[in-house]
Amino acid sequence: MNNHFVGKSAFAKEMNSLVDKVSLLDVCVLLIGETGVGKKHFAKSVHKHLCGSERDFFIINCKNLTENSLENLQSNISKLENSNANKKVVTYCFNNVDLLSLDLQNTLLEIIKYARTVKIKHRFFFSSNSNLEEKVENLSFNADLYYCISAIPVNFVPLRQRKEDIGEFANYFVREFNFLQSTNFLGFSEEALQILENHFWKFNILELKNVVQQALIFAKGDIVTSSDIVFRDFVDVPIKLDDSEEDKTLKHAIDSFKKEYLTKMLEKNGWNQTKTAKILGIQRTYVIKLINELGIRINKK
Repeated sequence: MNNHFVGKSAFAKEMNSLVDKVSLLDVCVLLIGETGVGKKHFAKSVHKHLCGSERDFFIINCKNLTENSLENLQSNISKLENSNANKKVVTYCFNNVDLLSLDLQNTLLEIIKYARTVKIKHRFFFSSNSNLEEKVENLSFNADLYYCISAIPVNFVPLRQRKEDIGEFANYFVREFNFLQSTNFLGFSEEALQILENHFWKFNILELKNVVQQALIFAKGDIVTSSDIVFRDFVDVPIKLDDSEEDKTLKHAIDSFKKEYLTKMLEKNGWNQTKTAKILGIQRTYVIKLINELGIRINKK
């Protein structure tokens, strides 16, 4: 079994096995789960398992899909067939299929049926963030299309529900960063890994990768520590550049951002240090340490 998915959880092992199995089946696959859990990666892994590369793998965002773009898709399928192209398989991954209008759903269904009649094999994957069965029941999703695209439904577990994979992903992103940026980071401290494992990860693997990359950019040594990790809680904290300040070092800029960000979070949570620490995914003792180091004035009302 190939390691298509990073991780040691039961879910990761199941996904690795499922990629191999789905590769053998010429049916549509419905990918169900939150943003950033690996739906597109699953489709791409199946394609690479079949073809050995990412060539002829296409991602289509249904949010921006039009009747004209679907007509172009069918035209491209016809051209491939008529050109006798030497292709093993062409794969299409339709993101947010739940956002398609009923008219476009009907057109898409006809294209899938047409693709089944041509010699070149076409694989179709569809991702959805919402419950399509409920949409079928309230008549906002074509029942025929639903049963066509859901021959194999694959449900993805959020990253926060498989904590044993968080450290695996984090270290994978470190190795990837080292390769791309010619750096030599060794990994994470035990406390830093614990902070990552305890974070909520609203946007799953996408969010984790972003946090790890930022930590590596600002890390002070070859091991990422808890002080290098900053989470975004979607609080608007604009970066202010004060030309009057004499200290223009990167450390000063980072400390200034940390101070303003932490102050905003403390204010938002009524200056409750325990609650703030939980939201930020760090220890309360570390919040106290930052308050002292950054000179944050506690405002207790």
